[in-house]
Amino acid sequence: MESKPAAYVTRNGGKTWKCQDKGLPQEQGWFTVKRQAMAADTHEPVGVYFGTTNGEIWGSRNEGETWKCLASHLPEIYSVEVAELSR
Repeated sequence: MESKPAAYVTRNGGKTWKCQDKGLPQEQGWFTVKRQAMAADTHEPVGVYFGTTNGEIWGSRNEGETWKCLASHLPEIYSVEVAELSR
């Protein structure tokens, strides 16, 4: 069985799910994301962010449609928070 990192979204209470993996690594592998290592902002569209146990932080500014690695080579990520910067 081939395993690649992916995120899934449901918009109908879990009746159907959509895979959202555009931008995530396409090679075989695993991400482990701890319970508190995922957060979302209040923008429209919603930004979603998660940290992995292998020291990467990933983000999406379009509700998970596309992903980008924001940081790597960090220690294991236990928690991710979102903060609004004032201008």
